[in-house]
Amino acid sequence: MASVGFSLNKIQLIGSLGKDLEVRAMNDFSVGEVSLATSFKFKKKDGNYTEETTWHNLKIWNPSEFLIDNLKKGDKAYFEGRL
Repeated sequence: MASVGFSLNKIQLIGSLGKDLEVRAMNDFSVGEVSLATSFKFKKKDGNYTEETTWHNLKIWNPSEFLIDNLKKGDKAYFEGRL
C-alpha cells in the first residue's frame, strides 16, 4: 500500500462555555483553561428527540487580553486548533 505524504491534525468546535477562562502564568508564557459544551440532537427509534452533550477541556497558550476579558461562562464560542 502506498504511503500518503501528508496528514491533518485540526479540530473546530462551537459551543457554550462552562466556566470563565482561568489563566495561569508559567515561566515564559501563560496558559488559559476553559470548558466548552457541544451538543448533538438526534431522533431515536421511538420517534422522540434527544440531546447528547460532550464537554471539552481546552487549553489556550498565551491568551490575549481580549480573550481573558471576554470568555465568560454561558457565552457561545468558536475554537480552532489541534488535538
